[in-house]
Amino acid sequence: MTYEVIAEIIPNKPYRLIYLNNQAKPLIKEYPHRFMGDKVFCGFYGFIKAFGTPLEVHLDAIVLTNSKVSLGDSVLCKVIGAFKRSDNDHKILLVENNSKIDDILQLPNTEINALLNLYDNKNSITDDDKVVEGWITSHAAKELIKEIKKSRKI
Repeated sequence: MTYEVIAEIIPNKPYRLIYLNNQAKPLIKEYPHRFMGDKVFCGFYGFIKAFGTPLEVHLDAIVLTNSKVSLGDSVLCKVIGAFKRSDNDHKILLVENNSKIDDILQLPNTEINALLNLYDNKNSITDDDKVVEGWITSHAAKELIKEIKKSRKI
């Protein structure tokens, strides 16, 4: 399945899109965020458009890509995993549609280590979509997305 992801944060750039209730379009503001410094991965952070837009309920995305992306860009992606959070603020892991990668476990060790550093879950990846918190495979992430769609009636 293809998802449209909007770029909100580009690693090691001190800016992000800021959504305000009274603005028609998001603003670009200087903003310190967790994607600076040693937690850098190759790609960007954003949200999956079909699941809402910040400030409303939405679904966060981490996109691994070597393509140059600017804040606000829209990129067509496929799911390869997720970081499932106990507070339900899940981070879906995606790559561009034309990528040969179909699952988080196919990533090079350097990228897996960067992701484990970004959201630590004791250095493991599971296929169990019932896990309370941690990195999950594409199969488990797709099951999680089905649950989210069902609960939000999307």
